[in-house]
Amino acid sequence: MRKNKIAKNNADKVWSFFCYATVAVLTLIVLYPIIYILSASVSNSNMVVQGKVWLFPVKFTWQAYEIVFNKAEI
Repeated sequence: MRKNKIAKNNADKVWSFFCYATVAVLTLIVLYPIIYILSASVSNSNMVVQGKVWLFPVKFTWQAYEIVFNKAEI
């Protein structure tokens, strides 16, 4: 059985590219803060305060999680 395909003209291709590009940019805008928070939470606190953490953890440590899980008040 043959499937009928509808050919895309140039305007459709441009629109599809625009839609995919918009979704990609919005995805990055949403994911960056989440990745930053996770990276900052496992980085050395001095490196975070100095602004040296951008995307990946710097001087990896579990210290923040140890403090949170050991404090009964939190």
